[in-house]
Amino acid sequence: MGLERLDKRRDKQGELILSWLSGFINAHVDVAKDPYIQRLNINEATYNLVNLLIRTGMGERTLLFTA
Repeated sequence: MGLERLDKRRDKQGELILSWLSGFINAHVDVAKDPYIQRLNINEATYNLVNLLIRTGMGERTLLFTA
């Protein structure tokens, strides 16, 4: 149940990994309008870790971990 391969298309809950990554990019672009991404503790210090966990299929658990 640990970290898996980086070439997966879906996370452990069946959601598309690229949708997660796209959502994070869009959230950082629109941070001036709605800073919810900062409340999830995704910033310069945690961004690489969040991307790694999302790419390995952790999905929503990543947000629980960083929050």
